[in-house]
Amino acid sequence: MTGYGLGNLAFLPSPSGGADAVCPGAPVKAVCIYLSLLCALAGVASGQVPWEFMPYRVEVQLALQTDRFSRLSEQAVHRLVTEELDRLIGGAWSYEIKTAEGKLRQSVLDGQPPATEIWPSHWSALEAPDKVILLGICSSRPRGVLARAIELDVRSQSWGSIAERWAESPRFLAQAVFEAIWAAFSPSAQIESLDLETKEAILRFRAGALVPRDPSCRWASPESIFRIFLRYNDRSGKPRRIQSIPFTYFAISELRGATVAAKLHTGLRTPLSARRRGRIEQLVIAVKPTEKPTRLLLRDQRQPDRRLAGYSIYAQGPGNKATEFLGNTDAEGSLEIRTLHNSLAILWVKHGQVPLARLPIVAGLEPEVTALIAGDEERLEAEAMILGLQDELVDLVTRRQILTARIRRHLDNREYDRARSLLEELRRLQTPDDFRRYLALNRKRLVARDPVAQKRIDQMFTKIEELIRAYLKSEAIEELAREIRQVASSG
Repeated sequence: MTGYGLGNLAFLPSPSGGADAVCPGAPVKAVCIYLSLLCALAGVASGQVPWEFMPYRVEVQLALQTDRFSRLSEQAVHRLVTEELDRLIGGAWSYEIKTAEGKLRQSVLDGQPPATEIWPSHWSALEAPDKVILLGICSSRPRGVLARAIELDVRSQSWGSIAERWAESPRFLAQAVFEAIWAAFSPSAQIESLDLETKEAILRFRAGALVPRDPSCRWASPESIFRIFLRYNDRSGKPRRIQSIPFTYFAISELRGATVAAKLHTGLRTPLSARRRGRIEQLVIAVKPTEKPTRLLLRDQRQPDRRLAGYSIYAQGPGNKATEFLGNTDAEGSLEIRTLHNSLAILWVKHGQVPLARLPIVAGLEPEVTALIAGDEERLEAEAMILGLQDELVDLVTRRQILTARIRRHLDNREYDRARSLLEELRRLQTPDDFRRYLALNRKRLVARDPVAQKRIDQMFTKIEELIRAYLKSEAIEELAREIRQVASSG
């Protein structure tokens, strides 16, 4: 059985940001709406409908466990879904309701993405729907009726998160069904502009000018997070490859009706291009994370099979300076990450005192994510060696200052022999040349495979050499010896 629906055109936003019906008592608003519709119709006539006036084409695949229902029929559920979508969403969706059949039916009831082998062929066609929502309805005593939904964004070929809503009895099923559908639905957006320097962007929503009838159904909220896909098309528009950009998200910073201002958070150097490139589409899809954790796996960039254990993970909220220590990776190089900072968290990976990676992540969006980190064992060993050398340097400088102070006190008391004895003890301490020979030996030994790690090692050696030159001056000892001779001869 197949049902079709196209709700009445939703009211367009008024200049004040609300939604107003066309009525005789509102001529100015009526004119505004008329002009907006005229522009939209002109776009249709020219074959170019503005993105914000394009309703979503939604296909709902429905599966019902009829053997557990005494009062509900498949026709009744079809009618119920149609009435709810028309009443609460209206013209923002152009939808079609189908009955899931064959192997697809069980996947719908389970709320699990079906294998691509059993996908209907039109899900991969050029004229496919924008969204496919699998809606399964079943009962479980004593809780009542369960509505379970999951969405496929056809353009990016990506599945969203499972949404579940319970109804105590069939008479509350309409509300549960709609809430499950809307919770599974992920709005799409286009990148209107992007400043790669400031990471500021303007996103324009699909159907952004078609306001759903229910005011609680908004395309975005201040907490909305969006992920980005790259779709590489051939000449006919079919996808050759679709990939999600890892550790890259947009977070809403300001709502502006059909558009929003957003901030790009990424762990990559150049995740996006500021301009459109040929047949490469940049797809922006809202994410609906769950309360389930995500397991972060750290692997060596040069040897992906090598697990990175003992790396420290810190979390930071977008725009916040404070960090929270989450833990160290285990022997498998993994750590479980739970929902933090309104879903989006900036993870910092450290090994020793140096941050190695910045990883924006939405916990619960995926069960597992892998990050390839440049191995830096040589850098860590160099860091430990330098820290030990710094401690030695501090101790040596302290001893030199104490001996110098004692020598000057003996000179004031005209105890020249004691002053000369302490001067010899001062000369027997480690010299700057001793430190430099030790540094040169380790500098040849500690060579990193990764250029970034090698640069950090070089910086650490340069810094300790500057400290040696600043605090271990051989001239100071010789000047003290001349002072002893002068005072002794004049005394």
